[in-house]
Amino acid sequence: MKQKLLILIAVITITGFNFSTRSQTGFNPIIEFCTGTWCPWCPCGHTIIHDILANYPNTMVLAYHGPSNDPWTSTGLPMIQYFGFNSYPTGIVSRNTGIMDRTAWNNRVVIQSFTFDPGVSIAVNNKNYNSGTRTITADVQITALVTLSGTYNVMFVLTENNLIYNQAGNGSCSGGSNYVHDHVVRGLINGTTGTLVNSANPWNQNTSYTVPLSYIIPAGVSEGNSSVNIFIYKTGGNPSTDQQVQQTKVISVTQPVGIHNNNEIATEYSLSQNYPNPFNPTTNIKFSIPKDENVSLKFYNAMGQEVATYVDGFLKAGVYNADFDGSMLSSGIYFYTLKTPSFSETKKMMLVK
Repeated sequence: MKQKLLILIAVITITGFNFSTRSQTGFNPIIEFCTGTWCPWCPCGHTIIHDILANYPNTMVLAYHGPSNDPWTSTGLPMIQYFGFNSYPTGIVSRNTGIMDRTAWNNRVVIQSFTFDPGVSIAVNNKNYNSGTRTITADVQITALVTLSGTYNVMFVLTENNLIYNQAGNGSCSGGSNYVHDHVVRGLINGTTGTLVNSANPWNQNTSYTVPLSYIIPAGVSEGNSSVNIFIYKTGGNPSTDQQVQQTKVISVTQPVGIHNNNEIATEYSLSQNYPNPFNPTTNIKFSIPKDENVSLKFYNAMGQEVATYVDGFLKAGVYNADFDGSMLSSGIYFYTLKTPSFSETKKMMLVK
């Protein structure tokens, strides 16, 4: 396995080849990096992140801002200090790569997407957002997919997109006064190290633990542009090399679980083919609705039995992404249907484990 991994690293490094996500293992990597509005080289790091997400949309991204006069230092600096970042922009991928220059991020995401198997699955149940109190609540169920040794923590991190603020740049990395900042960490919901998940060691396969989430979105944060990032990592050792992340999941603060508003204008109804397809165990589905109305997005097995409901209620007009998780389903053919009062379409997908 080690020899194959070294060959894969060499091939990617030499050719810059991006594999099709059709062969991904189901592990969603996480990039944690330091950045700053004062940093003239940081826009190049942001561009690399954008390109990675175009090919691997399930990658979690946490942008820790700081220090100096950056407006989001208060929530970014504690993690910058935790990892020991001192050069901008640098980062780590899934907490096992060590601190790396931005040019190395893409290769690590590719490698991990194809060679890492998730150690746990994450299910978000009873999720609710109270707009009056600005409080998000949920029960996060974490299940071991294999028997795991050691102790594991879960992190809840609030991020915000579409923040407009001046960004320094240079001849190679373009900044500007109306620069759009995404993935900005705005809240370390359960601190810099998170919450213990497993009360028993080893954590036996198929054993589940539930960790409650309850958080008031801070004033000044747009809940419509915000997400809660959930990931599980092994505790102990060096945080950039030894705290292997087991799996990640991103949920919108205001949208139903697994549904994300792309903040794009929809001109027509559409339902895209899921990607990747075949998949194991997660896949992404893009859909658009051109007006505010009641919408349902439901999933069925080959017998026509409903296996999941991702949307069943009012949605505003827009373009959305649905992250479907089939970790609790068996291999086979499934169907998904988008339905509104004036539109209905069904597509087929295949889960292969």
